Amino acid sequence: MRPGIVIQHARELIRDAAVVRGDIVGFIGVIGPDQRPEGFTRGGFLEISITRPSELLAHELGDALDGVTRKAIHQFFQNGGTACRVFGLCVDASSDLIANEAPLSVYESLVDRLRGEEDIGLLAMPALAYLPVFEDASNPVPVTATIVMLMQHCREMNNRFMIIDSPQYLHDDALIQWTEDLRTRAEEASSYGALYYPWMMNGDEEFPPSGCVAGVYARVEAEHAPFGIRWPPANQALVGVTHPAVEVRWSESDDLINAHINPLLTQPARGVIIWGARTLSREPQWVHIN
Repeated sequence: MRPGIVIQHARELIRDAAVVRGDIVGFIGVIGPDQRPEGFTRGGFLEISITRPSELLAHELGDALDGVTRKAIHQFFQNGGTACRVFGLCVDASSDLIANEAPLSVYESLVDRLRGEEDIGLLAMPALAYLPVFEDASNPVPVTATIVMLMQHCREMNNRFMIIDSPQYLHDDALIQWTEDLRTRAEEASSYGALYYPWMMNGDEEFPPSGCVAGVYARVEAEHAPFGIRWPPANQALVGVTHPAVEVRWSESDDLINAHINPLLTQPARGVIIWGARTLSREPQWVHIN
């Protein structure tokens, strides 16, 4: 061969972005005894796979799901989500979700099913945010045990991450104290979850932010494909909200972030944005979500 020309044969490298993805959300909702479909008992669950909100509305059992979760699913798609799995857990009362025994009995069948859904990258249960965390200042209500159990499930799967809503009436020092307790109780699994505060408003309607935040996770991953899962889901505007239920000043955001609480702040001309991308972990290498 003449000098100066080199011919090299190589195969084209095809990357399959579907192999590693974190944009499919598993929403866990609640079905009370009055809405329970025939044949379902306490601890049973229904499962729906949807790629657009209308599919939930059209499903014959969609109305049985609690309204909070239905709202969160709509917000997920509104903020850029493309696919989710919906699990409606049958309970007899809200006490099933905050039982003193680690609330495994009512969740046992559902968690076993979640182990078989390996494509779920994110997990959210918005209804938990409505449950009390304190009966009084010194007597905690063990809803925390449910969150810890779900985070431990994410750690067991090793490819799953939980988006956690701050409890409805918890603010300031009480919120930081509760978050510290959660981090301690979920220490081994603390890198598998992130907490968001405060709740959001759309006009006069108030709701936990996890549905919107989950949509942002999916949106960021899609916009930066095929490596979007490495991109932090922060400095992103939320769609379908008008303002936070509690206005957090920018000067207060550092205290929240240092406590591993991701604040949702109002920014002029942009609306409400996610300001923070921290897990609950104390380990430096696992502090950031991405």
